[in-house]
Amino acid sequence: MMSYVDHRDRTALKQDAFQYGLGYTYALSKRTDVYTAYGYIRNKNGAAFTVGNNGDVTYGSGNRAFNLGVRHFF
Repeated sequence: MMSYVDHRDRTALKQDAFQYGLGYTYALSKRTDVYTAYGYIRNKNGAAFTVGNNGDVTYGSGNRAFNLGVRHFF
């Protein structure tokens, strides 16, 4: 999986940002898989976007995120 987001700020501040994400899922069985994902965001001119709404309270931080997990369907 992959994604790309490009935010163009049309105000005079021009606080643009872009984000990309990469992910992979591997099936262990018909109902269980493992997954991993990575996301990165680059802010320009003081923009303060964060990856995945990670809840970091520091203004403008949290520009990278990594996920790893197991999913089982019941």
